[in-house]
Amino acid sequence: MLVQIVLGAGLVALTALIQAGFMLTGFRALQSLRTHERRFSRHHATLVIVLFVLYMFVGMIAEVALWAWVFCGLDAVDTFEASLYVSLGSFTTSGYSDASVAPEWRLLAASEGACGMIMFGWVAAIVIAAIQHFNVWPRPAPRGPPRE
Repeated sequence: MLVQIVLGAGLVALTALIQAGFMLTGFRALQSLRTHERRFSRHHATLVIVLFVLYMFVGMIAEVALWAWVFCGLDAVDTFEASLYVSLGSFTTSGYSDASVAPEWRLLAASEGACGMIMFGWVAAIVIAAIQHFNVWPRPAPRGPPRE
């Protein structure tokens, strides 16, 4: 049990490093676009945000692949494809019904679920920050003069 907890903590740390790397490089790219921001229409800014979301998604896939690689290396799951399936099910906390993790590694799969919840929250905050960076929130329609 202690081995699973220590390994899980190490994987959470590596996952956070991957997330931080994607966040920093993504924000660096957004910052470089800031010099051209005045030339962006709302549609261009929206496209940039969509690309940013896809970039963060790639980071999350890399994180899932890290966990899957560990599951496969521990022989906790039969094949790498099954490891990816289990890892994605754990990371998203959606679960899996037609695959199984070796009983001695179930706690590690649960740790990945907790890690995934943290990462999804982190990505949501990053995306909101990116949206605020480009100020693409819809503005309310101007109101007329107050009625008396």
